[in-house]
Amino acid sequence: MVLITELHSGQNTIARNLMYFMSPKDLKLDKQEIKRNVSETPEGYSIEVTSGILVKNMYLNVNIKGEFSDNYFDLLPGESKKIIFRTENKNPNFSNLLRIKSLVDAK
Repeated sequence: MVLITELHSGQNTIARNLMYFMSPKDLKLDKQEIKRNVSETPEGYSIEVTSGILVKNMYLNVNIKGEFSDNYFDLLPGESKKIIFRTENKNPNFSNLLRIKSLVDAK
C-alpha cells in the first residue's frame, strides 16, 4: 500500500511524494520486466521506462561519462518516465550498456 501526494500548478506537477506504510525491506516485491525505449538526442540520449508492476528504487547506470536528469526513483505500475542522459561521449551500443536495477535486485 502506498500513499501518493502531488502538488500541481495548472497541468504541471511541481512535487510528488510516495509514502509506504512499511519499511522497504518488508515490501513483497516481484522481479519486474522494465521496458525501455532509448533514442539519441543532440545532448545525449532519451530513455523512457515503463513497467507493469511497482519498481522500487530504480537505478540507472552506464559506464560512460555523463549525467542522468533523474535517477533512483520509484516507478508505479503502468507509469512511464522519461530520463535524459547528457553526455558528449556517444556510443552506438548505449542501449546495451545501460543497466537498470531496483531494490528487488538487491535481495
